[in-house]
Amino acid sequence: MKILRLYLSVCFVWGFGAMAGVSSVVTEHFLDQVAMIESSGGKYLVGDQGKSLGAFQMSRAAWTDATAFRKRLGQTVYRYEDGVMNMKICRSYAASYLKLLEGRLKRLMGRQPTAGHVYAAYNWGLSNLKKARFDLNRVPRVTRRALNKIGHP
Repeated sequence: MKILRLYLSVCFVWGFGAMAGVSSVVTEHFLDQVAMIESSGGKYLVGDQGKSLGAFQMSRAAWTDATAFRKRLGQTVYRYEDGVMNMKICRSYAASYLKLLEGRLKRLMGRQPTAGHVYAAYNWGLSNLKKARFDLNRVPRVTRRALNKIGHP
């Protein structure tokens, strides 16, 4: 029963993309780019007046969402306070959160999102990107500059 529940949650989160052989945009290289954009590769670990922490500048809300996602997949979970400043744990959580966003974007957009869409949802917020009709030309200037750094015009 536990395996069936895990299978169904993966299918739900990924919108069946994993079964169709669609590869994720959340790669090790993409994670390196996000860390470089968010904290200069781990040099600046406190942002947004202390609301975002670690190499990936994760908020407590994003961490909570990633924790729920990881629990559904049977992965190890950590408290925000215990993991956000640990590079290995924070990277793993950022990967989980980015994959969660990728799955949600896929369902909302009806297609595989680009790395730019996933990063814009991470940086600006999924609801804001949805309001902008997933048009990357409508994201704030600071997010557009970051998109250029990950190779998305």
